Amino acid sequence: MIRNLCIFTPTYNRSYTLPKLYESLIGQDCADFVWMIVDDGSTDSTEELVNHFVSEGRIEIQYYRIENGGKQRAYNYAVEKCENPLFMCVDSDDVLTPNAVQVLLSEWEKVSDDQRIAGIAVPRTALNDMFPEQVRCKLADIYHKYNYRGETIIMERTEIAKQYLFVVECGEKFIPEVYVFDQIDRDFYHYCIGSELCHGEYLEDGYSRNYGKLLLSSPLSYARYKLQCSEFSNDALTRTKELILYLVWMRIAGKTVKESLGKTPQNLRSAACLLVLPSRLAYHVVLKAMSDN
Repeated sequence: MIRNLCIFTPTYNRSYTLPKLYESLIGQDCADFVWMIVDDGSTDSTEELVNHFVSEGRIEIQYYRIENGGKQRAYNYAVEKCENPLFMCVDSDDVLTPNAVQVLLSEWEKVSDDQRIAGIAVPRTALNDMFPEQVRCKLADIYHKYNYRGETIIMERTEIAKQYLFVVECGEKFIPEVYVFDQIDRDFYHYCIGSELCHGEYLEDGYSRNYGKLLLSSPLSYARYKLQCSEFSNDALTRTKELILYLVWMRIAGKTVKESLGKTPQNLRSAACLLVLPSRLAYHVVLKAMSDN
């Protein structure tokens, strides 16, 4: 039997946090899900721990071990493997409330016939109470229109997730997750539920605490994201700012002006030429800010 929801967890050396997530999953009110774990080349006891979870037979678990390549590559792998209609990423340091799966699937039944809705968005570790309730909107509107502060958990139609995969440059391991969700946002809406069904921690080895280092280790991927931001922007000032940042990050990656301009779309190339000098001035400021992060 194929269950409706795939809860995907990418993990790397997180055997010390996975038991909490596991306990929250076996305690779900609704068992209509499979837990897919993609082990991104862990060197700790993750595999042995997951084998123990599997042996208990409490929930359906799919475990895959791959070569270390970063969260986004693990995400792509999981999406391609997924056979369930719905797909949701829950990190290894997250915990779901007991009613999380039940609420998500029940709410999905209300809107699933609307093909313009890609999935459901709920707050994760909310910093205020401004998350929209039972509203169909763009993901960007959650922050810019409703003024929500915090993170989100997104349950997606798997067929849509398969169409929007991460592109991480060779030799790099990171690109912001919003890179893909901005693409989906241009073509679809999400149904928002204000219930906080997931709680997460900010651990010392997590992405949030090491964001600057991650960007510096993946400058080409981040430059790709900044160029996309410029392309997608409808505001001239924002489009210009993001284009400058694209040029800055291409320089951080060691690319020449010619190489940077060569990757710029034709409709932005003239503007990029004019922004080469401002980007040189911004280079040292950005580099210092990221190094201090």
